[in-house]
Amino acid sequence: MPKTPAALLALLATIALAAAAPAPAQNPFTPGMRSIKIAVKDFQKSIAFYTALGMKPGTNRGATWDLVWEAGSYNSGILMASPDYAKNAKMAWGGTYIMVTTPDVKAVADKLRSQGYPDVAEPRAMGTLATVLMLRDPDGNQVELLGPLPAK
Repeated sequence: MPKTPAALLALLATIALAAAAPAPAQNPFTPGMRSIKIAVKDFQKSIAFYTALGMKPGTNRGATWDLVWEAGSYNSGILMASPDYAKNAKMAWGGTYIMVTTPDVKAVADKLRSQGYPDVAEPRAMGTLATVLMLRDPDGNQVELLGPLPAK
């Protein structure tokens, strides 16, 4: 514990400055899964679909485009690959299975239908554990939405 008022003031100022300092930038190379890479035929159609699930468009790199859950996150999304990129990397369209959690599966299903996705079924209860909805994105990738059961 500081022994003088000046030392105490210096300690408090240091703590205040440390608390106000910006968080260090996230390291893009921390261990973990960075993203799921999928082949897409049309970036805008895929962006519209996945933003209805709650994702946000991230960095557009020309041949690839990120979709992320929160801005600035390196390890949280989908990396869409353009047709040329997918062809060169020998990626197939519609060959990916993606599981996404959401707080309200029915609201997401309703939003997708209102945006012109007519084949979106009604979510169903999965026992007493969760609500589930199986659907396909514009390129045929299977997407499983999981969320809590609706409040009674």
